[in-house]
Amino acid sequence: MSIIVIDCGHNAAGRDRGARCHDGRMENDLNQAVSARLAALLKAAGHNVVSIGNDGSGVVERGACGANNNCDLLLSIHHNAYGGGANGTSVIKSVFADRDAPKAAQCGKLILEYVSDAIGTRARNGGAPATKWNGARTADYYGVIRGNRKHNTLIVECLFCDNPSDLSRWDPDRIAAAICGAVCAVFGKPSNVVETKPEAPAPFAVGELVEFSGGAHYVSSDAKKATGGVRTPGRARLTKIVPGRAHPYHLIGTTSNVWGWVDADRVSKGESR
Repeated sequence: MSIIVIDCGHNAAGRDRGARCHDGRMENDLNQAVSARLAALLKAAGHNVVSIGNDGSGVVERGACGANNNCDLLLSIHHNAYGGGANGTSVIKSVFADRDAPKAAQCGKLILEYVSDAIGTRARNGGAPATKWNGARTADYYGVIRGNRKHNTLIVECLFCDNPSDLSRWDPDRIAAAICGAVCAVFGKPSNVVETKPEAPAPFAVGELVEFSGGAHYVSSDAKKATGGVRTPGRARLTKIVPGRAHPYHLIGTTSNVWGWVDADRVSKGESR
């Protein structure tokens, strides 16, 4: 599986705690919550995870950890702020990503789509990852991107934490699950997925929006025991399919709070829109 570096944005140990949220919390509190959950999910999926941040290091130094660990992807987790009026989810990639790190660029687009779907925020920049040059247009503007010579860093701005409407949608479990789903879609399937040949074409396609009727979800496609309590009915994105397993579909909820593997009889075609 892949090596994923997770940078918890800003740096409590270095007294940089980021923006102040609408409810008085600091951005770094939110970054830590999402980063910890994301690390656990990616490890459970079989990826090698290196967690950095909150250790007093600078942004360029933290960016360099990506190349130093020969990572396949570096994710820098943040929550945006802009005077309380701006809103939405955004992802920033290296200006060189399309050339040097196309899988990171692909993953950035999926992260933006999956996170905004999962928590109901607006996907900024027309639904595509943004880029930003330095003043001389010779390198990336952001230090955590500039420090990684592999150019496979993505800054994930989950939402605007100083916007009360955006902050009301904050759910670290759903955000982490959405990011994990996008990473697994590009950099490898979870370790519990076994390639099998279906006897008939699957009724759904990965990436499709479906309706979940509610009920249990599971941490793996063959888990014996449900986790997380009863999940609500609603729309969800189908992120993985394992034919022939007890719980063959992996869902990340958009209007439902499901984020796990579910039984086939709990999934039906979503309404076209």
